[in-house]
Amino acid sequence: MSRSVLALLSALVLLLAGCGDGADVEVDDVDDVDAGDTEAAEPDPDDGETDEAEDAEATDDGATHDEASSPQPDPDEVAAPCSERDEQATDAFVDVVAPVDGQRVHDELELVGCASVYEGTVRFRLVTDEGEELVDDFTTAECGGPCVGEFAVTIDLATAEGHEAATLEVFWDSPADGEGERDMQEIELVLGEDS
Repeated sequence: MSRSVLALLSALVLLLAGCGDGADVEVDDVDDVDAGDTEAAEPDPDDGETDEAEDAEATDDGATHDEASSPQPDPDEVAAPCSERDEQATDAFVDVVAPVDGQRVHDELELVGCASVYEGTVRFRLVTDEGEELVDDFTTAECGGPCVGEFAVTIDLATAEGHEAATLEVFWDSPADGEGERDMQEIELVLGEDS
């Protein structure tokens, strides 16, 4: 077999290796290829295997593999929580995009959403299943109703230590007497590090 045919075959093997499952394929130097040698190169048996240290590495969105096993917010929605909303709202609302139901959190959590509420004030509480309030606070959207604005706040979970689960309640207070908490969003959270 001529040198040009062997070079062409080597290039084809490299091209096909790039279309495979990501395993490395070794290609012999063209000078060392025997014309009668038709065996394909074997992938490295260590490729594709992970160990426990690699399992704890961070994923693209910053979560560890253990955290990634719990539900996670959509990164596109977190980056632009009001992308599906008009700039003006006819009705007041609060939409939460992060955290999501069933998400495991510890140390702190990011509350992210979109709102069109009175004076832009978005209230939130973290409550245990027993009814104990661990956090009761507020944040402010970029603008108040009828304007639509994003909100984001980091909530410190130091008061949640020792608890396994809690509900994050996100809402707005009506300025009218007696109407109270409106558009309540309840997000069930798993607290603490994965064991």
